Amino acid sequence: MVFPGHFSTGCIRCRQRKIKCDEAKPTCRRCDVYGLPCPGYTDQFPFRQPLKGSSFKSSKAASPDLSRSKSSKSPQHAKTNGNDNGRAWELARLVHSQKTRLVRFPIIDLCDDDRASLSYFIHRFVARNRADSYPSNMTCLPSILTHDGHGLLEVTTLSVAQMAAYNQLGCDRLRVQSYRNYGRAIGMLQDTISSGQGVTDDKVLAAVLLLCTFKDISGEGFGDPSEHVSGLYSLLEMRGLEQLATGRGFELYVLSLLRLHVYSFLHDDDTYSDPGGMEHFLGLFDPLMRAMSLTTEMLHLRHALVRSTRGIQQLIDTLSPCTQRCHEDAVDAQLLEECFQVLYKFDDWDEGAPVYWRNTFEGRTVPIALGKVATGSHCYDPETACTIILIRLSRLILLISVLEYLEARVRQDARREGAVGSGLADYLPALEHDVRITIDDMLSCVPYALDEVDTSGQPVPTPNDGAGALIILQPLKIITSCQRATSQQLLVCESFLGRMNRAIGIKSAAVLKEEASLPLNATEIRSLVI
Repeated sequence: MVFPGHFSTGCIRCRQRKIKCDEAKPTCRRCDVYGLPCPGYTDQFPFRQPLKGSSFKSSKAASPDLSRSKSSKSPQHAKTNGNDNGRAWELARLVHSQKTRLVRFPIIDLCDDDRASLSYFIHRFVARNRADSYPSNMTCLPSILTHDGHGLLEVTTLSVAQMAAYNQLGCDRLRVQSYRNYGRAIGMLQDTISSGQGVTDDKVLAAVLLLCTFKDISGEGFGDPSEHVSGLYSLLEMRGLEQLATGRGFELYVLSLLRLHVYSFLHDDDTYSDPGGMEHFLGLFDPLMRAMSLTTEMLHLRHALVRSTRGIQQLIDTLSPCTQRCHEDAVDAQLLEECFQVLYKFDDWDEGAPVYWRNTFEGRTVPIALGKVATGSHCYDPETACTIILIRLSRLILLISVLEYLEARVRQDARREGAVGSGLADYLPALEHDVRITIDDMLSCVPYALDEVDTSGQPVPTPNDGAGALIILQPLKIITSCQRATSQQLLVCESFLGRMNRAIGIKSAAVLKEEASLPLNATEIRSLVI
């Protein structure tokens, strides 16, 4: 076919429909006439790279599966520019090298780069959907994406997928398009909320969760979900109990609670805890929700301990010694009793969880008591491992908060030469030992949560590591800030976070002083953990 002498510089949709584009920037007006948003423009000079016969021979010899899949594509997909194909097939080779069946997503009106980005994101960062409907990371996403490709959820998913692809390939155009789609998604979300139409749909809540995931993958704000917490809280309250009637709604509810817990911990704010009061009510019947309810209760106690510790100096300045001593004794007794009761509830959860797992989840490994995983005698499936890490994190935060509170009391009693401080100091060694055991348990579960080790303890050649990494990201970051963790525990934890940052592409996993820590391979990490 004779080359006409110039490349089309119209928008993507006008080029696909083979009509004249007015080329208005940033979006053309002809798309608006047809009632569809303009998808924007590609690179202005997409020149095809020259092809040589030797390159065909080497590519066929290197990847015969890829050649067969490429030849089976329809003719309409073959007419794309060379640069786009190069980036798309580079991502496709990355996905096909996993030697596993990809999760099929709806075919939407996108260019090859966008298709490859979506395929990569869903394959790596979306958990596999299993028959028992165990809540995990966005297993429902492939089933609720629609074919038009222009709704709120579709634009949000594309934005996150493009950022994930950018972290792997380093193509600046992917990053620019990701931020552009992120802005579009924010505007569409605001319009949806203001109109009130379909605001309680699963797609809206999934889109808000993906906006939080965008923060994790891009590294903005180190994964702090504060920008979207109020929206999550309002959506959960508006959706009510009806959202728990389906497995999809329950999964989205659990993922939203995790984001609210992260915000509550980072900001010492209980404003958005337990939306609608459903968490505590459901905890009476469901062990998974009981664990979430214990986490909320733990956060309330932590904030009370922090406020009490900060108020010690004010009490010294405003109250007489006798009144101060009586007030401190009352606060000590009440807070410590509530904290130890919650710790006992965590132990009770460990005892009751195995029975619930056997009766409810077929084919999953059951949870075991604290400290048993670190001995190397037990293995987990990825979803159960993530659950155990989150529950151990709640226990760890409460232990650290109690330790900080008791140490502050002991230091003040020592300055006043009081006798009560010696009684409080007796708790410290046992609590510090419990902290280290809890951290060991969490780190031992990480290879299973990242799907690097199967339930029999054997390495998995093609791990679905991104889905679990997004769930356990904040627990690992909290361990790195724990002053009572051993140097070996910190080394292992920083190595996990470094791999999440460099290999998986979750930029909020970046560890301060990362260049000072040496990367460890899987064998070395497992030997240190066990």
